[in-house]
Amino acid sequence: MNAKLTSILVSGLAALFVAGAAASETSPPVQLAAEQLDDGAITEKVKAAIAADASLAGAEIAVETNQGEVQLSGTVASAGDIQKASALAFSVTGVKKVQNNLKSM
Repeated sequence: MNAKLTSILVSGLAALFVAGAAASETSPPVQLAAEQLDDGAITEKVKAAIAADASLAGAEIAVETNQGEVQLSGTVASAGDIQKASALAFSVTGVKKVQNNLKSM
């Protein structure tokens, strides 16, 4: 009877281990959700910084963020405004890189 109980316990523990390993492989990491929230916050902060700048306030600049990398696209009045938008984006905490696809009129 003792051997039978040991066999059942070992089988049960093995099943739990396999189930846990399978669940960890299919579950998205918690960090991914946190990164997505951070990307959203970064996007909003970059948009706010651009909107607060008098020379860029009327510009149509789209901002997208992916894993801390900000992409700017749209049209601005001058080459100087392109550089200013990049500088403002870089000034936001959490920005790792800026891909500036802005065009001047």
